[in-house]
Amino acid sequence: MASSLNKLMIEEVNLDYKLALNITIRNPNKKIGVYYDRIDARAYYDDQRLKSVPITPFYQGHKNTTVLNVVFEGRQLLVGEGIQDFTQERTSGIYSIDVKLYLRIRFKLGKVKSPRFRPRIECELK
Repeated sequence: MASSLNKLMIEEVNLDYKLALNITIRNPNKKIGVYYDRIDARAYYDDQRLKSVPITPFYQGHKNTTVLNVVFEGRQLLVGEGIQDFTQERTSGIYSIDVKLYLRIRFKLGKVKSPRFRPRIECELK
C-alpha cells in the first residue's frame, strides 16, 4: 500500500487533513475471480475515526491486479490526549494513522459463486 500525506496541521483543537492512498489488490489465482460487492475504507488518527469513504464495487478477474485510489479529506476535532499526541508526532514527523477496509466479497469459479464473506483489513501507516 502506497500513501501520500499532503496536509496535516492543527489549529486549536481541529485537525485538517488530506490523505491520499493507492491500495493495490492482487488476485494471483488462475481460476477464481472475486466480486468486491462493497468496500468501505475508514481512516483513523489516534483511534479517532477521521472519515469513511465508500469505494465503487467491482469484479476482479483471475491473475489480475487492481489499484484503488482513495482520498480522505476533512477536519476533525481532537479531544483528550489526541492534542498532546499530535504535538509529539508533529515533532517526530511520524503520525499514528490507521486505515481499515471493511469488505463484502464473493468468489467465482466458473459459473459457481460463493456466499458472501465479510473480511476486515487493518493497515497501520507510519
